Amino acid sequence: MRFRTRLVTVLSIAATAGALVSANITPAQALSEVCNNADSRCINNWNGSNTIINMYYQGASNNDFTLQLIDPCNSNPPDTVTGTCPFNVGSGMNNRYLGHFIFRVHDSHSGLCVGTAGQGEGWEGSCGTSTGAGARIGVILVQGVGACYYVSKYWSNQFNTPAGWRSPGVVGANLITWQNAGNGLTAWDTCFV
Repeated sequence: MRFRTRLVTVLSIAATAGALVSANITPAQALSEVCNNADSRCINNWNGSNTIINMYYQGASNNDFTLQLIDPCNSNPPDTVTGTCPFNVGSGMNNRYLGHFIFRVHDSHSGLCVGTAGQGEGWEGSCGTSTGAGARIGVILVQGVGACYYVSKYWSNQFNTPAGWRSPGVVGANLITWQNAGNGLTAWDTCFV
């Protein structure tokens, strides 16, 4: 699995024997867009509203985001899942994603981060601290396994099973932040284009 950007600097996260390895990661990696390769739709700060996150065409305005590593687990190495954090202890998810990166998606224009609203739609809000404290619900994400899921700490803990981002595949439709495997989770394969 690999993150790709249209920028010269590339963030690469490769799966190796179930663990993620980083190459040239910086705390805030500039991205041009956050898109789903399956349907070529990108997250968009809808009409620059700094609230709702909808899916839109590549190359549109309000598509500029950065990936920021965060460390809610005080982990070593930093910014990674531990045996007891960030998911509910006993759920098996901490072991499943052990060593995987923890991050948030930051809107370069508004200064806010992509989280969730009560019904699971993508919504901007506070990014919180470098540990994620004080962030809007749904901001804290974990790099998944397989086809590059964005796993939501909030929704995964609500369902007690991995739940993550999904594009509804329709221009103008809201980003879905809560889809779990029991509800037909569709991967964001090769998350960044």
